[in-house]
Amino acid sequence: MIDVSALGFTGLGNGYDGTLKVVLNLAGDATALKSLEADANGNRFEILLSGNHANELNASTEGNAVDLVN
Repeated sequence: MIDVSALGFTGLGNGYDGTLKVVLNLAGDATALKSLEADANGNRFEILLSGNHANELNASTEGNAVDLVN
């Protein structure tokens, strides 16, 4: 489980309004959880996971946690 609640994210979505977008790279060997909104310094939040986890990500968890289902 990746808990993003302390960072102000509400779960998975389109990458805007407090959500993280799930993006699989073209090679299919890396999955990113990313915010498409920049902070005051122009930085964007992103977590890069090794492997294809796009189908494993589950947004229907309690609170602001993102579950990786094995």
